[in-house]
Amino acid sequence: MLKKIFSLSGFRISLLITLAFIVLYWLAPPFLETMELKTLDFKFRTRGVRPPPGNEVVIVAVDEKSVGDLGRWPWPRARIAELVNHLGQYGAKVIAFDIVFAESQRNTELEVLRQLSKEFGGPEPGEGAEPTPSLRRNAPELKFIEQRIGRAQNSDDDHLLAQAVRKFPGTILGYFFYLNPSEVANLDEKDYLGNVKWIANSEVGAIRAPAGVDPSRFLRRALGVQINIPALSEAAQANGFFNAIPDDDGTIRRGMLVLTLNDRVFPSLALKSVSTFENAPIMMEFADYGVAQIAVGDRKIPVNESGKLMVNFYGPGHTFPHYSASDVVTGKVDPALFKDKIVLAGVTAIGIYDIRATPFSPVFPGVEVHANIIENILHNDFLIRPEWMAIFDLGAILAIGLILGLILPKVRAAYGLIPVVVVALSYYGIDRYLFEVKGVIVSTVYPIAEVFFIFLGITFYKYLTEEKKRKQYREAFSRYVSASVVNEILKDPDRLKLGGERKTLTVMFSDIRGFTSISELLDPETVVHILNEYLTPMTEAVFQQGGMLDKYIGDAIMAVYGAPLAQPDHARKACITALEMMKRLRVLQQGWAERNLPLINIGIGINTGPMSVGNMGSEMLFDYTVIGDSVNLASRLEGLNKEYGTNIIVSEATYQEAKEEFIFRAMDRVVVKGKKETVGIFELMGTKEDASRLSERVTRFEAGFGAYQNRKWEEAIREFEALGKYEEDKAAQIFLQRCRLYQESPPPPDWNGAFVLTKK
Repeated sequence: MLKKIFSLSGFRISLLITLAFIVLYWLAPPFLETMELKTLDFKFRTRGVRPPPGNEVVIVAVDEKSVGDLGRWPWPRARIAELVNHLGQYGAKVIAFDIVFAESQRNTELEVLRQLSKEFGGPEPGEGAEPTPSLRRNAPELKFIEQRIGRAQNSDDDHLLAQAVRKFPGTILGYFFYLNPSEVANLDEKDYLGNVKWIANSEVGAIRAPAGVDPSRFLRRALGVQINIPALSEAAQANGFFNAIPDDDGTIRRGMLVLTLNDRVFPSLALKSVSTFENAPIMMEFADYGVAQIAVGDRKIPVNESGKLMVNFYGPGHTFPHYSASDVVTGKVDPALFKDKIVLAGVTAIGIYDIRATPFSPVFPGVEVHANIIENILHNDFLIRPEWMAIFDLGAILAIGLILGLILPKVRAAYGLIPVVVVALSYYGIDRYLFEVKGVIVSTVYPIAEVFFIFLGITFYKYLTEEKKRKQYREAFSRYVSASVVNEILKDPDRLKLGGERKTLTVMFSDIRGFTSISELLDPETVVHILNEYLTPMTEAVFQQGGMLDKYIGDAIMAVYGAPLAQPDHARKACITALEMMKRLRVLQQGWAERNLPLINIGIGINTGPMSVGNMGSEMLFDYTVIGDSVNLASRLEGLNKEYGTNIIVSEATYQEAKEEFIFRAMDRVVVKGKKETVGIFELMGTKEDASRLSERVTRFEAGFGAYQNRKWEEAIREFEALGKYEEDKAAQIFLQRCRLYQESPPPPDWNGAFVLTKK
């Protein structure tokens, strides 16, 4: 069985394409991987918007309304301090800034006072207060200046924000890492490496790795860091980076939860927010291949070997609650909305906010990416792709190849779309179920693309082979059947079983009477001309009824009805052909008579029965033909016309199939040479339209034949004598002679009325 399957060309093509896709899967070419990511985007969009499973995360946005109410961004740090103070008073548990305060906010008054203090001999900021001669001389003026400096410092915006951050320990400041060499090309090293100390308080300390494994080598390495100003960094108890690293096509699908700088590991803003919210440490475990696990307390986060989390996005922008920062500052929102919440503060005003491309939208607020990640972690609402999913993907690729390889070669190309669509939709349904219900990501592109490549491959192969087969069929059958039948065959070659099959068909033989004697009287050229002149209209008559010209046997014609295309009324078509041949023969006879050529008469034998049909012959030479006893009987019936002086004799089987449409008369029961059984034979005389013309001949002959079979010789003789006026009715004269012979010499007592033929 397996040997038979593997011998199928279509199956081999399917297997080759399947192996090619398995290789492609392991090679993971960038184009196909990008396509895989695009299908993931499609799954998100078709899944639609899902409300976040919890209500722990809200967003305070510097939006268009806030800019309109409080002025253009960036705002004074005092305004940000008000925001922090209000959120702290409202009971927010975490305030995370998707903003970096990288430069001090300029305070002109303080700068002038410090310059005046310096001119009057006062100490530099941070110097000791040891009196100097100048200081003693200008003591009253300096005292006044220092008092003003103190008041100015207390009202300094950076100082106010630092106080607010220090007052509210749940505040997490955002910062970003430099990841590309171009970003630090024009910076001094102290500007991007000397500030690491300010984020050390958020470093991931709980790291476990096998002996000899350096955890930092598996993570994305940063080249430097841009922190908040020292005053704010010193006041903050927690920090988190907000770098968003897109895939190669620029879309954010994964959240980088950790990065490394100087062999130290730091958490993202989202990860640090969860840690602060849960009051639980961040722990990491490494294996030989990379990150094995990231956890916040008891919460385990499924990440890949480089610490990236596939973000399970809930929808486009504003899926999470957004509140205008101006409404928070002015006290226009319900404080209960922020109690015990993680508040993400970011900029969303058009033209100034952090735009990201996500599966849902190319314009997505960056702050909301962090919100999705936080929500995923808090509710274990992850999209996962375990390492063993590669086995699932490869198994699906192999299964699809086997299924289509077994089905497609056996069906026509048009019908091949049905299993292709069924298989593709079935896999797509499984894919969608795993994604939407189980949160499991499986490969979409490779299996679905495999389905259509197998379909195209097998269809193209079948097209080439079927075109070759069509050409062979056209060459083979154009000799046997009419062009219209050839076209029908070519529409569906699969209906043919050229290897041979047993079918019930009708066979017709026709032969010229005494053609050998006639040909001896004429020169060869005339003989050939007459024969061609005869065979052409006779062959046309066969083709008109969809018959298959099996062969010419000298001056004889053999035709088959019901093959190669099925004809339910094959017996009827053979009878019509025989009558048409006689009509055309009479036209030919008139022409030959006018040219003083010998008149030609023919005999036709028709039989219906089971026979073998198909390619017969050797591997070197074969024909599409029929063989069997039913074929031989048709040949014998053709020869019987010489015995009865008739033109068309059919078997009882043909008579039974066609008796409702034609005029027949029972001719005899005979035992053909080589057989023991009697066969009923009938003369085909015409169609039902000829009934009135043929009525007497049929009635009297059958009455005479009945008397003949019952040994009533005188009665039979009267009937056959009455038919003497029909000179063309040779059969009546033959039976008249038989009756007179049997009247003088009766047949033996066991005679059953059958006539035994002693020649073919």
